[in-house]
Amino acid sequence: MRFFFIAAILMMALVVSNAEDSSFNFRGVNRRGIVFATCEDSPSVCLSSSSRGPDCCSKQCVNIKSHPLHCGGCGMACAFAQGCCNGMCVDVLSDAENCGGCGVKCESGGACKFGMCSYA
Repeated sequence: MRFFFIAAILMMALVVSNAEDSSFNFRGVNRRGIVFATCEDSPSVCLSSSSRGPDCCSKQCVNIKSHPLHCGGCGMACAFAQGCCNGMCVDVLSDAENCGGCGVKCESGGACKFGMCSYA
C-alpha cells in the first residue's frame, strides 16, 4: 500500500513539473499552426496589400504617417487629444487644418474648437 502511495505522489510530481517546463510560445504561429515571419525578420511583409502599413515598428507593420503611437517614426507617440497627420502630431481639437481629424479643414475664417468647425 505504501508503494502505491509513493508511486502516486511521484507520478503527480512528474506531471506537474512537466506541465511547468513545457512553455509553448504562439508568437509567430497562426491559428492553423503555420509559422510566419514578423516584419522584423522580413521587412517585405509590410509591403503586401493586406498589410496595415509599409513601416515596421515593434514587430508590427504600421503607417508612420498616420499611426498615433509611431507618428513620423517608430516609438514617437502623439500626446493625448492629438492625431497623427502626415507624420506630424497635431491637435485635432483646435487645428483649423485638421479639425476633428486629418485633412478636415474649416471654412476660411472659421475656428476649430473641440474638434468642430465654428462651434458656438
